[in-house]
Amino acid sequence: MIRRVTKRSYFRAFIVMLSIFLIVSLTSACAINRELVGSWRLIQSEDESFVAGMIFNFNDDRTLEIKPGDAELDPDKKAQYILSGDEIKITYTSSPDGSLSLNMRKRDKKTVTIKMHYVLEEDLLQITDEYEVTLTLLRRP
Repeated sequence: MIRRVTKRSYFRAFIVMLSIFLIVSLTSACAINRELVGSWRLIQSEDESFVAGMIFNFNDDRTLEIKPGDAELDPDKKAQYILSGDEIKITYTSSPDGSLSLNMRKRDKKTVTIKMHYVLEEDLLQITDEYEVTLTLLRRP
């Protein structure tokens, strides 16, 4: 029996291939760059807002928590950092090419996005913002 190839069968094959391509593309696009996930300790900062000893937690759910850790902060400043975690939600996106975006959303729904670049070498992470200010972090075991 010889099967006749029709435009309809070509169309079906095209739709199947297109569906597979879209599923693979969307799955890849939504994946998180896992190399930043984990807990990092700030060891050097060019920004006086951040003090060595602070902890940066890059979570699986794409949230970033910044905690005082064992940074030498006066009690009022430490309390401000703790309270700001309740007031501001930080989410991030990253890619293997070194792009990093932080989205900070306040309770009043205002959102600020900061574009950065990172370099990761073994357990050392350097994050540089658009003003060339760099934070250096060490992965916590």
